[in-house]
Order: sequence, then structure tokens, then C-alpha cells
Amino acid sequence: MKKEIDLKKYLSNPDTCPFCGREDITAGDSDFADIKAWRNIRCASCKKEWTEEFTITNVQVSTEDL
Repeated sequence: MKKEIDLKKYLSNPDTCPFCGREDITAGDSDFADIKAWRNIRCASCKKEWTEEFTITNVQVSTEDL
């Protein structure tokens, strides 16, 4: 049983299950706390679950505010 996810491989195709390779995955709503964000993912085929964690990578000012 595979316990860890190869992050580089997962990020190249996040629409497939990193355990069984099927596209039968469902993402829950995103949750936020302070500057952290995450969402739970579940594969209907193999029943595995995992959590994606998000970070801020950029901030842009709206052109309306300039």
C-alpha cells in the first residue's frame, strides 16, 4: 500500500488519484484559517483520501484601485 504521494508527479496531474491513477476523485470545499488553506480530496475508486494544502504564491493589486 502506497502511503506517500510523489508531490512532483501529483502536481503534474492533480486531476488523477495519486494512489490508483483513476480520475474518479472529488474535492471538498476549501477551508481557510489565517493564511492557511486546504481541501480534502477523495477517490471513489480506491477510497483513499488526502488533503491538498495551499500557500500564497503572489498578490496582485486590482487595476480598479490604481
